Amino acid sequence: RRHPGICGIIPGHFTPKSAISMTSQQRKILITSALPYANGSIHLGHLVEYIQTDIWSRFQKMRGHECYYVCADDAHGTPIMLRARAEGIEAEELIARVWKEHTEDFAGFHVGFDNYHSTHSEENRVCATTIYERNRDAGHIVRRTISQAYDPEAKMFLPDRFIKGNCPKCGAEDQYGDSCEVCGATYAPTELKNAVSAVSGATPIEKDSEHLFFKLGDFEKILKDWHKAGHVQTEVANKLNEWFEAGLNDWDISRDAPYFGFEIPDAKGKYFYVWLDAPIGYMASFRNFCDRTGVDFDTYWNADGEAVCPAALGMGFHIGPQGSIEPCPPLSFAAETVRDHDRDLFATINASEFLRGFQDFVAERTRGCVILERPQELVDYIRSSSARDYS
Repeated sequence: RRHPGICGIIPGHFTPKSAISMTSQQRKILITSALPYANGSIHLGHLVEYIQTDIWSRFQKMRGHECYYVCADDAHGTPIMLRARAEGIEAEELIARVWKEHTEDFAGFHVGFDNYHSTHSEENRVCATTIYERNRDAGHIVRRTISQAYDPEAKMFLPDRFIKGNCPKCGAEDQYGDSCEVCGATYAPTELKNAVSAVSGATPIEKDSEHLFFKLGDFEKILKDWHKAGHVQTEVANKLNEWFEAGLNDWDISRDAPYFGFEIPDAKGKYFYVWLDAPIGYMASFRNFCDRTGVDFDTYWNADGEAVCPAALGMGFHIGPQGSIEPCPPLSFAAETVRDHDRDLFATINASEFLRGFQDFVAERTRGCVILERPQELVDYIRSSSARDYS
């Protein structure tokens, strides 16, 4: 039978509701997972996260809670713009194609999203703009001129990952513009030796541009208190504490044209950095769902709301942007409060044993993504593994 979610199908052997311990007090639960980037196919790391999150979502629904599981494609940024340009198509065409591919793959693995949207949506534009304007009006946005690497042939400013050269610390070749994968050093793109543009191969030049910065330090005390309250893993909290001790730097939330994203309303030719509107995409996906179904959005997102909003960030978890910045949008969107009961959920599994367990299912898909040729058997395997892990 079909699940009401956009991509889900409940297998016939799934545990019947009568076998689940029902709850006497219904809760409102909004579940999210890390957004897959709309520049490539779904891979095994994605599937482990989404299937296990889907299990938890179904469990909560069977217990009688009002529970929704939403997600979206992360659809902005320079990599998408450049890939579309290389294919000779518009970026909108590329992300529409990838969205279709992603939803088909999720359906093949019975992932029961209640809504699967895109960060390139009107809902996300409105949410991102609202959050930006409230921060600007409250004095949390500052403008500053900075010097950046610029590709004179491609006529564009270069993100750190689109500059390559020799590490200024150890001399390793072919390293990115922000960190060395050989010695682990971090540095500014201007420190890279023999730097070249990964876009055109030209030697970058330095060029000044005015950018908009979010004054992250204004929220340092709130963020410290939130992290100390036990909302993140100990290892993540320890790393964030290093940054708190050094003091939080202003965060550059703007990018220069050409860029695929949302133009900043009061800064012509400047676009919201993808890491600003991507986390807000969770809110936008749920807004889209609420507008279609009549569910009360504010009950879940307002500071005095009664809902629990856990996020299962299983693959590719970035401590920096998601650990220190993601709590900030609700600060201005929801009366400048981070609710104590919102937290991330983490599942720990033995990855090597897990991969050995379903290596027979792996096949090479025509579009170049390592995927599985017998989806139902992987779903069964993960469910049995999850039952052992959570018992």
